[in-house]
Amino acid sequence: NNGIDLINHGYGINEETRNKILKTKKMIVSTISQIYFHIKAEKKYNYSLKRKEIYRIHWETMKRDFKKNIEKGIKYALGSDLVGYPTHPQDQFAKEFELAVKWGMKPMQAIISGTKNSAEAIGIDKITGTIEPNKAADIIAFKGNPLDDIKVLQNIDFVMKNGQVLYS
Repeated sequence: NNGIDLINHGYGINEETRNKILKTKKMIVSTISQIYFHIKAEKKYNYSLKRKEIYRIHWETMKRDFKKNIEKGIKYALGSDLVGYPTHPQDQFAKEFELAVKWGMKPMQAIISGTKNSAEAIGIDKITGTIEPNKAADIIAFKGNPLDDIKVLQNIDFVMKNGQVLYS
């Protein structure tokens, strides 16, 4: 435990570390989309060959370890490290769900990781993260079923925050 609450990224780890994370029931916060958007921006922003290589190594290492962590049963919260345009578009966070599913999460597991687990990771799970009595009415809606196609989460049609409709 050693005072650690969460593990960010969770890649580049060995089996011993993976077992320790599982044993201590610590949660990893993913950041797949951050690397995805860097790779997507390489050409437009003229990344150096070295920088491109670094992102490719991160991508492959992250993918390998994410899959191993999922297979092992490690709990995830979906994160992103998307801090702003032009290369870190915060409004495209839902890409994280798609990538998590592509790399081995079941769609419902990704949804839980991005809602319930994420609220738990930042200590607000008593007030949000799930739809149940006495919690904030924080709800999104979209056309389609994310259990059939997780990408529908990238096209939100309705947003309610704390019971107030913000977008419809």
